[in-house]
Amino acid sequence: MNKNFKFKGVIEELETLAQQFNFSHIPEELKRNWEAAIKAFPKNTPFFLEDNFINEMLEKYSFISEFRDMFKQAAKIARNDVNISAIAWLWYYTVYVAHEWDTIYLWPNLSEALGELEGMIPILVLFAGHDKMIDFYNKRNIPQEVRDSNNFGIEISFNWFKKMFKTPGVGNGVFAWAVRYFGGTLFYLGRLQYEMIKFRNNILVFRNRRTNEVICLAEDNQDFRSDGQYNGTNGIIDEKHPWKSELKEINEIICGNPISPESYAVPKKVCLNKEEWELKLIKGDPVLNIHIPAVGRLDYDKVRESFLRTIPFFDTYFPDFQWKALVCNSWLLDTKLREFLSEDSNIVKFQDCFYLFPLYSPNNTGVYRFLFNVNVCDPKELPANSSLQAKVKDYMIKGGKIKTGGGFVLKEDLEVPCKYYQSKFKDIMRKYVGV
Repeated sequence: MNKNFKFKGVIEELETLAQQFNFSHIPEELKRNWEAAIKAFPKNTPFFLEDNFINEMLEKYSFISEFRDMFKQAAKIARNDVNISAIAWLWYYTVYVAHEWDTIYLWPNLSEALGELEGMIPILVLFAGHDKMIDFYNKRNIPQEVRDSNNFGIEISFNWFKKMFKTPGVGNGVFAWAVRYFGGTLFYLGRLQYEMIKFRNNILVFRNRRTNEVICLAEDNQDFRSDGQYNGTNGIIDEKHPWKSELKEINEIICGNPISPESYAVPKKVCLNKEEWELKLIKGDPVLNIHIPAVGRLDYDKVRESFLRTIPFFDTYFPDFQWKALVCNSWLLDTKLREFLSEDSNIVKFQDCFYLFPLYSPNNTGVYRFLFNVNVCDPKELPANSSLQAKVKDYMIKGGKIKTGGGFVLKEDLEVPCKYYQSKFKDIMRKYVGV
């Protein structure tokens, strides 16, 4: 072990490092894994900080070879500074040994110690999972076509990094996203990507056992505005007519506030008999989370084709993951887009595939990041290189706000026509509104 290695694995050591590197906080998963990570610290330098490792990885991921010198400069500093090495190793251990990576985007960065080189360290930690990823693919017999698609997904993950690498925390942001590939939870199937996760939205979904009708109820005690959006969405607070959802079960009858498939909560309550209505989706259930790569048009036919690939792929290679639905949280599911897009546009058709539901979305940073590829700025400064950018820019200049919206498609509904859920909602409300 490095002769300067001084750590014993007590939490006070990590707290001292946090002060040295000016961390604003220490995430709980890093605290949890500090002792075990220190006990597992290698006798020599962590392998991912060696020049040979960097050369090998840049042969495999040549799309980022322009950063070779910066990777090596950052790694050399880390090799000669046991404190930086300890933090980098803690990141590696937490992600690839403890398998905790859900909040990497909140992890503090090393800009205090490394300046513009700080983003190189989290990327080296990311690449340290390459061999584990290949072993996982081999164990699951993942087809080469999907492996190639995932490699392309990793490549496009770095578009933002190449543009913004000097910005503190950007390396952590790429790490937080691309680790899903290296950890074997994200797969690129046709036009879309699918991540195996547990459902985390505040809704319950029921299906009528006889008619197959589907309705979504809000969890109890959710704060809504009079327009059915979460109070505080886009920074707008409803102080005059806010309301809270209720969800109660009495004598096998479930009463609650429905969510319209057009993405708003309804103050009127519906009452559902549990003998007639089966709970199909609730927080914690396994689902496939849809991600939409920024690689051209969101062609409707390609979207549907991608949807239909999910059952044969995941049921074949991940039979232990009994997923209940496709879900998506994206600015593309904001129904406000329908105010200036035509009904036959790909985005509107994409929305029509889902049962839409509102999300608490305090700001609209997603549209800046994913549509315009910039940080939040004055809408007048936004680029308008495509018709969609031009339309959204004009909408925002006039005061419009874009939020993140949610949507789901139950597994058994992947082949239903557009607006399937929307077409049945009014009839459900008419039949089941009660008190």
